[in-house]
Amino acid sequence: MKKIVFAICALALFACEEKNEVKPFAAVTVKDVYTKNVSVRAIEVLDGSIGFAGSNGVFGSINLKTDEVLTNVQKYDTILPEFRAVGTTGTDFFMLSVTNP
Repeated sequence: MKKIVFAICALALFACEEKNEVKPFAAVTVKDVYTKNVSVRAIEVLDGSIGFAGSNGVFGSINLKTDEVLTNVQKYDTILPEFRAVGTTGTDFFMLSVTNP
């Protein structure tokens, strides 16, 4: 009886193994889509685009289908924030800076 229980447990452990098939690739293409003087520190993948924020208060999005770049500058009085993190909900885009305010 112990041998049958051991055999069933061993079968259950080894029968559930998943095989991960590795698909090799031959080449990678890198394309510059935004070359302005800004250090992009945070990105967020959105539906069909990428949202980003970085140095000097610059934030924006890149449309992945058309490579169209939309940017803007967030400024508080004379302070240009240095963004380090971004987040999104279904309707809003949030940026976190390391400077005052």
